[in-house]
Amino acid sequence: GKSSLMNAIMGKKVVSVSRTPGHTKHFQTIHLTTNVRLCDCPGLVFPSKVPKTLQVLMGSYPIAQLREPFSSVQYLAERVDLVHLLRIIHPESDTTWSAMDICDGWAQKRGFHTARTARLDSYRAANNILQMALDGKIALCLRPPGYSHKKDFWVSHTDVANILWIQAANTDALSPEAPHHFQDEFQDEFSSEEEHEEGTKQESEQSEEADESFEEEEEPHISVAAGNKFNVLASPE
Repeated sequence: GKSSLMNAIMGKKVVSVSRTPGHTKHFQTIHLTTNVRLCDCPGLVFPSKVPKTLQVLMGSYPIAQLREPFSSVQYLAERVDLVHLLRIIHPESDTTWSAMDICDGWAQKRGFHTARTARLDSYRAANNILQMALDGKIALCLRPPGYSHKKDFWVSHTDVANILWIQAANTDALSPEAPHHFQDEFQDEFSSEEEHEEGTKQESEQSEEADESFEEEEEPHISVAAGNKFNVLASPE
């Protein structure tokens, strides 16, 4: 899995792979670029420097195995205005919110209650909030390390214009403000799609003509060779 992916990214064999799971025995580091480093490890290794609350939000730690989800909700609420986003009301009509209050407010809005006592099921509400964050319904943005000290550098970085254009590519792909190399790539991709459609259309017309001529000149004895139906997977096309 991971080793095969690394070989595919690098475009050559850099780590050993096998059909048998668990082939990797040692931790290996491969430098993709000067700033990007790939790590191949045996099994699943959790990041040691990432807090558990963030591991839950990024999908590394399963929500179903989480015994106490309120810390992760607190971590999320400190960075995202969940009260305004979820449009919840404080269960005790207070102005101060905690992670438990947010979960109770969401349970009250969604109708999450325990089966026996019919109390607000804050645990289910917390898991539901974390699941929404994991599904992307609640977006969490994390700045690079040291962003506040180099804010002017990151705001005026040359890649910002490219990123903003990529985000708006769906609505205005050929904007004059777009970088020239992105315009060229888009035009090349668009022209290649048109050529592919025209080629497909011509091939279909030729195949129809061939079928008609074949029906007219059909002979009584025709032998058809049955080939391997998986040969198409080996075709370079």
